[in-house]
Amino acid sequence: MNNNEIWVFLSHSNRDFEKVRRVRDMLENQHMRPLMFFLNCLKDDEEIDSLIKREIDCRTRFILCDSNEARNSKWVQKEVEYIKSKDRILEIIDLDWKDDKILKKLNDFKRKATIFFSYGRNNCNIAETVYKRLKKFDFLLFFDKFELTEAPFSETMLNELNNAQENGTIIAFVCNSEWKKYEITKALEYDKQNDCKTIIPIITESGFIQKNQEDEILKELCSYHPLDVSSLDISTQCDVIVNHVLKQLLTPGAILAYANNFNEGINCKVDKKNAENLYSLYFQMADKASDEGSDTALRTLGICYEMGWGTPVDLKQALYCFRDSIAISKSDEERVILKIRGQWNYKTNSPICRRKSDFSLVDIYNHIKLLCNKYLLNK
Repeated sequence: MNNNEIWVFLSHSNRDFEKVRRVRDMLENQHMRPLMFFLNCLKDDEEIDSLIKREIDCRTRFILCDSNEARNSKWVQKEVEYIKSKDRILEIIDLDWKDDKILKKLNDFKRKATIFFSYGRNNCNIAETVYKRLKKFDFLLFFDKFELTEAPFSETMLNELNNAQENGTIIAFVCNSEWKKYEITKALEYDKQNDCKTIIPIITESGFIQKNQEDEILKELCSYHPLDVSSLDISTQCDVIVNHVLKQLLTPGAILAYANNFNEGINCKVDKKNAENLYSLYFQMADKASDEGSDTALRTLGICYEMGWGTPVDLKQALYCFRDSIAISKSDEERVILKIRGQWNYKTNSPICRRKSDFSLVDIYNHIKLLCNKYLLNK
């Protein structure tokens, strides 16, 4: 496996230190990097709150170490509430569980962070391009070209394939190679036995399905809804495949976190192109979900229009989304109205303070109108 680091934010009570350390050790044994916070040096509640929220904003995977102490801790409950509001991957571990049950839960958690590449000679270039793109994310990846350095190759491949089946996902570039068919057959057998789907099938050859309609393996893979990118150029193929994989393995909130991290260079090099691609993906997912009737997605769509994530900034469209959403936060509407009026300080991310003498009759009228709207919404 590659040496990518899988960072995991542990939400826990300080009073559970010894029990949480046990979970931390298990995660480290599985090549993950748990984050534990003991902020005794900070006394200001606002400073602690701000620091924790900033850390959550740039993380994608979380585990709640649940216990009576955690349930009675205001900080743990605030963390969990904030993590859920950001739509991140959150697993719950009961600290009273026995080790074998905790390990099983951690294996399930690790599944969406482990990827095995199955490809033939004809798919080598596109498979390698996708591999290099996914290396920028915190996944554990197996790509034989870089991982197999000494014999026995076939034994190592099967071991890694079995590991991916039990603990992860297989990106299968479907082809007529007998060895690759064997890999996919093994994966299909595992899925049947365990009632799961660990395969993401990709088709890059034009007319491949039509040419191989009688192929029993391909017939089985059809239930996985293979992604056909055969009509696209290799650059576009890579974008589409990476987005397809990310949508299946990450939550929209985690995709947004990666976009912000790439955009600002948090724990990585600044990568504006990758950030723009992820913002576009986030916008597309929100747009689709809002069309399907998700009210939360409608608010998310409003934020995309407000921030220019995957779409040009359109404050009026953002306002329409916020007003149409049942999940509206009053602060969303007020913030966008201030931005439309030019009364928002983007550097401090707060309203521009104005002296009483600066307010015109129009300002006063608009303020009264806003108060009336608030009253009608609350009525």
